[in-house]
Amino acid sequence: MSGLARDLTLRYGRGYTRRALYKYLQFYRAYPEIVPSSSAQFGAPLTWSHYEELLRVADPSAREWYEREASAQTWSVRTLRRNINTQYKLYLPTEVQLRAEIEAQKEIYLAQAGWDGTPPHAGLSAAEDEG
Repeated sequence: MSGLARDLTLRYGRGYTRRALYKYLQFYRAYPEIVPSSSAQFGAPLTWSHYEELLRVADPSAREWYEREASAQTWSVRTLRRNINTQYKLYLPTEVQLRAEIEAQKEIYLAQAGWDGTPPHAGLSAAEDEG
């Protein structure tokens, strides 16, 4: 790898250190089916610096989640790094948890409003309902 790094640097200039080549290889292994821009699938394009941060995430599904969120929410590299370091994904409620919380809050609201479970116009005749 050192020889390849030296040859590429002589041919193309800076940016082909041994360490960089290993990062490029790691990137290729993590994103083998790249489209023109992998993040184009999700929204705003991500930079190489974003992908360097994403490569630190070992779990592929978590990495994809961070990639999708970083693109959709237009996170800076600094924000992405902070969110990865604090395991931001783990603290967010799942969709199932959110739906359960919405239902619980709805029941509390309806109980406080005195709703007995019957539709608002139940028991009224059509004439009474109109007038």
